[in-house]
Amino acid sequence: MELPSNVLVLGASTERKLRSVAAALLFAAFAAYFLYDGFVGYPRKNLAALHDTLNPRPVTPPPMNESVHPKLAGVHAPGAKIESLEAHLGPPGWTGDGEARWFGPAGSLQARVQNGVVSEIAWIYGPFKDVYLQRWIGFALVAVMSGCVVLFVRVLLTRAVVDAGGLSIRGHRHIAYDEILSLVTDQWTPDGTIDLEVRHHGKPFLLRLDSYTYGGLPELVVRVCEHKGWAVPPAMRPAGSSPPAPLDHPSMPTG
Repeated sequence: MELPSNVLVLGASTERKLRSVAAALLFAAFAAYFLYDGFVGYPRKNLAALHDTLNPRPVTPPPMNESVHPKLAGVHAPGAKIESLEAHLGPPGWTGDGEARWFGPAGSLQARVQNGVVSEIAWIYGPFKDVYLQRWIGFALVAVMSGCVVLFVRVLLTRAVVDAGGLSIRGHRHIAYDEILSLVTDQWTPDGTIDLEVRHHGKPFLLRLDSYTYGGLPELVVRVCEHKGWAVPPAMRPAGSSPPAPLDHPSMPTG
């Protein structure tokens, strides 16, 4: 919907949008990197390394079972029947000379078996032990990335509207022109701020607007000055414009 020509709508500055996008993409890339290592890269490398230690060595790597993890060495004690391990983990990924092995992302569960009974049980790590740490870091980065996405949506919703009735800032109430007492531009630079001294419902406060949050602040100042009958500060005049003619009313209060 096309807005009336006397309505000015300012959104977030380009720099703020780009930084928000860059932060989300950066955390997304790191999250993908850690999650890939935790779920794909490290488990494959561990399985390949443990495959090379088997004797006899099978032609193809043994199957990997996600439920096989280091804590199982303390769960299943010597004396248990091999059937109990198989009921929990399925058939071994490799067997040979009284030994059964199950393979997980971080390593292998090794069981020495005599007459169907486990005599020894141990966990053998692969060369990349921090598989689960990689996953937790990846999940944490996904959470941070989600926060960045929410922040980016909020940045896109940033609005400052100047119309015939006054100034509206998202997150603040509508401020009528007669409630704007002065406009302070002492700290203004292309990357600076402007302050509005406001008395809203009888309560005075200072409303600070900065060029990082809102793009096009000089035009907002020009519109406010036009409605208030104040002289436009030289730093806020459009490039190439000539100084305004002298006004018949007082200049803008400086606060």
